[in-house]
Parts: sequence; structure tokens; C-alpha cells
Amino acid sequence: MDIVKIDKLGRKTPIPKETVKEVHKFIREYAIARKFLPYSELEDLLKAKGYRKINRFTIGNIVGEVSDRISASTVPLSIYPSAIVVHKWTEDTGKGFWTLERGSDPPYRTKADLKKKKLKQYQKNVFEKKW
Repeated sequence: MDIVKIDKLGRKTPIPKETVKEVHKFIREYAIARKFLPYSELEDLLKAKGYRKINRFTIGNIVGEVSDRISASTVPLSIYPSAIVVHKWTEDTGKGFWTLERGSDPPYRTKADLKKKKLKQYQKNVFEKKW
């Protein structure tokens, strides 16, 4: 059974559960190694595993689903694993990261002038906390 993500424009994206599990595994491996995972590298890793319907739009939805699941299960201090999935050259998260609404300290609440500082904290939590 697929997970269906619906974005703010009403577009539906079916995501196979096994894809979410695979992305979770990749993000965890990078977190343990204390490395950022570029979106392009994640896309290549998934395609190498045989996932063909992967692109920049679907990657964001899959990564967001991983963060939604982990943030809901890591209370009282929610962890947002997608904080370490970044654009290769800037090490910034995708715009969708700042729309995450689940957990104890959701990114969508972060004021614009505090995003850089807050992102560093989210990333530190992914690297240092158990999840």
C-alpha cells in the first residue's frame, strides 16, 4: 500500500512504503557518519536500487514523509531527519523542510530571521540524538 502525500497545491504523490523505508535507511547512515546527504546523491542512491520514478519533486515528498514519521515518534524533543538532506552546493534544505508541521518543535513555526540558526540546531539533533 502506498502512502499518498498531498502538497499545498492539491497534487497527490503516491509513495511506496518500501521507498520511505529505504530513504530512512540512507538518511540514518549519513547521520551516523555525521555527513549531509545531498538531494542529488539520494536520487542516485535510489535509482541504483531500482527506484525509477524518482525526481526532485518526489524526493522532497519522500524526505518529508521520513521527517513526519520520526518527528512524531521522537517526543518530547522531535528529530527532523530531513534537516541533513541538503542542496549539494549550499547545504541548505529544500523549501519544503520549513513547511513540516508535526512534532514538538516543527520547522514551520521558525521565523525567517532565525532559520539559519534553527537549521543548525535541527541538524545537530539529527547527528547527536537517538532516533
